[in-house]
Amino acid sequence: LGLSIVREQMERIDGKVEVRTVQGKGTTIFLELPGTVASYRGLLVTAGGSKLLWPAEAVERAIGVSKQAAIAGMQSGLISLGSETIPFGQLAAVMGIAAADPAAESRRLLPCVVAKSGPRRAVFLVDGIIGESDVLIKDIPLPLRRVRHISSAGLLSNSEAILVLRASDLLASAQDFRAHLKAPVFSPADRPMRVLVVDDSITTRMMERNL
Repeated sequence: LGLSIVREQMERIDGKVEVRTVQGKGTTIFLELPGTVASYRGLLVTAGGSKLLWPAEAVERAIGVSKQAAIAGMQSGLISLGSETIPFGQLAAVMGIAAADPAAESRRLLPCVVAKSGPRRAVFLVDGIIGESDVLIKDIPLPLRRVRHISSAGLLSNSEAILVLRASDLLASAQDFRAHLKAPVFSPADRPMRVLVVDDSITTRMMERNL
């Protein structure tokens, strides 16, 4: 039953399963799936203490913005980029997580991402830019059907879990960056965290609770 489910899921994404058995030596199971499904490339940034991945196709470029320009841009919600004036804001504030104060920064230039989605463009201030990275994409499971600003989860090469950003949502929110300056910030320190353990086996439930 288990391997039939594996084959069904692999075939659903145009992959395949092959089983090879050599008498007296053992059995080897080969899983082959498209690279475009298995991995995803993007720009890894930090914002509000979290690592987030911008999809590569949504990143126009990474730039440094002076502290003075960043402070003025956050007040107006706009910034001049070449001959254009486009929306400007802080990624952490849009995500609803605790954001650093640009005025307290000692750096002369602050890292920003120039993002695009269709005809929309905006500049997002981030805490730091780690660089391009490949991740293994993991769909967000039920009951979370649609999470604003987030498209999926991902695993880095060191098995660290991160969130992959949904550029279309962020660019839509960028049309009024100033509305996010006073938006509520959600912190896990506000209340105790709880974990729900669900399994049809009471033995497994007890084992997982002990772990």
